[in-house]
Amino acid sequence: MNRRRLVSILWLSAGVVVLVLIFLSLISGFLQKWLWMRQLGYQAIFWRIWFIKWSLLVVSFVCVFVYLAVNFHLV
Repeated sequence: MNRRRLVSILWLSAGVVVLVLIFLSLISGFLQKWLWMRQLGYQAIFWRIWFIKWSLLVVSFVCVFVYLAVNFHLV
């Protein structure tokens, strides 16, 4: 195996490890909040809050995308 291939495999492995760590840190916060709300009996409220957060994100993204698309089209 040549040196260049070994270095590219190492970089790819490092990237995968970083992505897995980021994913685990994001999912751990989600799971902790979900388990806590479930323990208190507020599981429905947890899902409602989660849905509202994602709905606001999607609506905001669509509004900004449409605004920018119209402005870039007019230029």
